[in-house]
Amino acid sequence: MHYTNLFHQFFLRISPDTGWVLQLVHCSRGLVLDELETALKQSHITDPDTCLFQLQLLGLVLRSQDGWKPTWHGIGVSNWRVHLLFAKGDLVSEPRDSENGHHLGPDCDIYRPTLFSPGYCWCCRPRHAHKSEFLKAAEELLRAPFSKAKTRLAPRSHSKKTPDPKP
Repeated sequence: MHYTNLFHQFFLRISPDTGWVLQLVHCSRGLVLDELETALKQSHITDPDTCLFQLQLLGLVLRSQDGWKPTWHGIGVSNWRVHLLFAKGDLVSEPRDSENGHHLGPDCDIYRPTLFSPGYCWCCRPRHAHKSEFLKAAEELLRAPFSKAKTRLAPRSHSKKTPDPKP
C-alpha cells in the first residue's frame, strides 16, 4: 500500500519494538517516570532505552521531569500504527496534515474513519458531524422501496383492534 501521510513516513523509519515503545508512551499518559520504565522493562522489548532515544531524535517523544510524553507527531504515529494493525492489510483512510486523530482538527466534510477510535474521523469529530454522511443517509432513504419507507415513516396506531363478534 502506498500511503503519503507524514505519520506513515515516520512509521517506516521505526522498528516494531520502537513502535511498541511509542505505543506504551502514548497509552501511559499520566504514569510517572519510574512506572513507565518498569512497564518498559516488563514488556520484553530488547532495548527500550535505545528505542526511546530513537523516538526522541525523531521528535516523537519528549522527556520531561514527569517522564516521557508523546509529541503531537508522536500521537499521530501511534494512532497510525494502531490504524494499520486493525486494518490487517486492507486499504485505510489517511489523516490530513493538520490531523493526528487525537486533537480536534479543522472542519472536514468527508468522513474518514479511524480504526483505533470507531465512529470517529481523523479530524476527531463523530461520523454524524460530517455532511458526506448526511447525504449518504438521505440517499439510502430515497433508494429504500416505497413499502419499506412507508412502514418506517407511517405513524403507529396505539389503539387495539377488537375482534369482530361472531353472528
